[in-house]
Amino acid sequence: MAFYNHDARHLPNAGSSIVADLPPYLKMLVELGSAKYPFLGLAGGLNGAKIANAWEYDMSQTFDPGAGADVSISEDAAKTAPSATSIARALNKNVAQIFQRKVSVTYARESDTAGLTNLSTDGASASPEAFQIQGALAKMSRDFGWAGLNGTKVVSTDSTVAYKTGGIIASATSQVDTASNSVIVKGDIDNLLATMFENGAEFSESMTIFCNARNKIVLTDLYGIAERNFFVAGISVDRLITDFGVFNIVIDQSIDANTIVAADMKYVAPVILPFKSNDILVEELAKTGASSDYQIYGQMGWSFTAPELHGVLTITQP
Repeated sequence: MAFYNHDARHLPNAGSSIVADLPPYLKMLVELGSAKYPFLGLAGGLNGAKIANAWEYDMSQTFDPGAGADVSISEDAAKTAPSATSIARALNKNVAQIFQRKVSVTYARESDTAGLTNLSTDGASASPEAFQIQGALAKMSRDFGWAGLNGTKVVSTDSTVAYKTGGIIASATSQVDTASNSVIVKGDIDNLLATMFENGAEFSESMTIFCNARNKIVLTDLYGIAERNFFVAGISVDRLITDFGVFNIVIDQSIDANTIVAADMKYVAPVILPFKSNDILVEELAKTGASSDYQIYGQMGWSFTAPELHGVLTITQP
């Protein structure tokens, strides 16, 4: 069983662990995550953001002191120190990647604001510019959340190769396949959790199962017990009690029908690589005609602390 520790020198907290203390545009990015795509909002709301000081950053270090064993050392043997052993350690790393979008609003469109009211996050009337910037941030929010789940890590080798942040699905140590089952059965969940425990998962109070809508129905059918009541019908299982703790169950449309993720959200956080003292920059671009042009730019990645903390169940389709 592996042990790990989180090196705070590499990823200090950007503030306290609430969304309100995030930098302005990052706060908006987190809050724009909708009920259909909650992964980013849950991570940012629970843990705030981490700050990286390089494109590739350490999330944690892992080491294994070995299994417990029967030790027999006599008084005479103890007079001589035993042979030294060395414990190897490994760094768990991820990378930040560039997120960038452009907004262009023509002067003609800016002059027509009829009907565009109550669209901004603060409740005030939104101009066409503000609406398009907000929409672009919402798309960036979904892209960033998708990367946190599904991303494949790529380390850039030169300026023509993009850094790509690794997602939790690819990085989790415990990867369990349902093998012969095309639909989830309870034994599949039990096997995943037991494998996670054997691999070093901590199972904190923030354990969360992420799945798509159809697998949420399957989990409710597996574990739900309907009340006997003439006036209420139906069940919904949103928290699952297991031998390894209590799990929240959350639907996220970024997860496909063949995957279920068991994530310890206590150890999941968005990561910012600052540039020019910015977290996310919204700036006006040079004019080339009758339009107002802006770019939204950020350098962001994900931290999952240690891959041993999380698990993935893959459903094999016939």
